Amino acid sequence: MNDDKIEQHLNRLRAQLSGCSDNWRRDQITELKTHIESLYNTQLACGLSPNDAMDAALEKIGDPEKIGKELTITGMGQHRSTTVMAPLR
Repeated sequence: MNDDKIEQHLNRLRAQLSGCSDNWRRDQITELKTHIESLYNTQLACGLSPNDAMDAALEKIGDPEKIGKELTITGMGQHRSTTVMAPLR
């Protein structure tokens, strides 16, 4: 497995998630890495070479900047709702 390609992809995503909490950001990165590894293994099982399998997995995951922007909107919304609702608990 090409860990360098995964880390490059995840680093691009991390840059988009800078405004979110550390725990939430770490959870998102861990989940995405798990998905990439799963897709990679699926592509290998389909007969692709390791390099092609990694390229296919990253392509299926999608653009990290776009994913990061979407996750940031979701993450910030969750953070705000938790913060707003906290006094009501």
